[in-house]
Amino acid sequence: MVCPKCGGINESKNWRCGNCQYVFREYIETREANWVDIQPSLKQPQQSELTTINSSTVRPTPETVDITLSTQGTHNISQRQDSISDAISPINNVTAPSPHARAKEKKQISRNLVYVVVAIFFLVVINIIIYQQFSGSESAELFAAAEKAFAAKDYPAAQVLYKQFLVAYPENDLAATAQVRMSEIRIDHNEMQQQRKKRIETLVMNAEAAFRETRLLVPAKNNVIAYTSEVLKIDPQHTRALELQSMVVEYYRSEAKEAKRKRHYNIAIKNYKKILRIIPNDKNTRRALDELLASIARR
Repeated sequence: MVCPKCGGINESKNWRCGNCQYVFREYIETREANWVDIQPSLKQPQQSELTTINSSTVRPTPETVDITLSTQGTHNISQRQDSISDAISPINNVTAPSPHARAKEKKQISRNLVYVVVAIFFLVVINIIIYQQFSGSESAELFAAAEKAFAAKDYPAAQVLYKQFLVAYPENDLAATAQVRMSEIRIDHNEMQQQRKKRIETLVMNAEAAFRETRLLVPAKNNVIAYTSEVLKIDPQHTRALELQSMVVEYYRSEAKEAKRKRHYNIAIKNYKKILRIIPNDKNTRRALDELLASIARR
C-alpha cells in the first residue's frame, strides 16, 4: 500500500505508514463498515407496545417507525466516524522527521562523541604531565641527596638513598647512574674496610709499644692514649684499645694512692688529674681528688 502522505510503500495489512505514521483512510472505512455490520438489529416495536399519546397525534405506521430507526442508526454511525477521525487526526498531524533531519541528527551525535573523546584525551595528557613534573622534582631531589652523601664519602647514607631512588624510580634516566654509584660504594667500602683494618692494627701496635715504654700521656700524639683514642674513633668497641686505656687509668690510680700514702700530695693530685684527662666523668676519681684537696685544706 502506498502512503498518500510520504509516498512510502507498506504492506497491505498495515493500517499505519511505517515511515511517517500516517493512518490510512481505507483502514478507517473498513473499521466503520465492520462496525456497522456487527451492530445488533434493531428490535421492531410491536403494535401492542405503541401507546396513544393523544387524539391529535398521528399514529405511526410500521413503515414510519422503520424509517425513523434507520435514520437514528445512520446518525449514530456518523457520530462515531467523526469521533474516530478526531482521534486519528492528531496522529496524522505529527510530522515524521525527514531522512535529511535524521542524518543531521546522527551527524551531531557523532560530533558530540568526538568532542567527548578529545576532552578525555586532553585530561589524561594533562594529568600525565602534572604527574611527571611532580615525580621528576621528587626524583631529582632524592638523587641529589644521594650524590651529596656520596661526595662526602658518607657511603652508608648514600647507599640507602640510592636504593630508595632505584625502588621508587626504576625507569628514570638516572637509574643507571645510581646503579654505578652503588657498585662504586661496594668497591670503595671493601677498600675502606681493608684500609680501616690495617689502620687499626698499626695504631694498636704503636699503643702497645708506647705502654711498654711508659709513654702513657706524653709525648703528644705518640703515647698510649693518643693511639687508642684514634682506634676508638674508628671502632668504639675495639677490645684491645679499651683494655690499654683501662691499664693506663689503673696505673695512674695506683700511683696516686701510693703518693697519697707517702703524703706526696702534689704527685697524687697530678695523677688524679691525668685520670680525669682520660675519663673526664669518672666519679670515683673526682671524689678521691675532692677528698684529697679538702684534707689538704684542713691542715
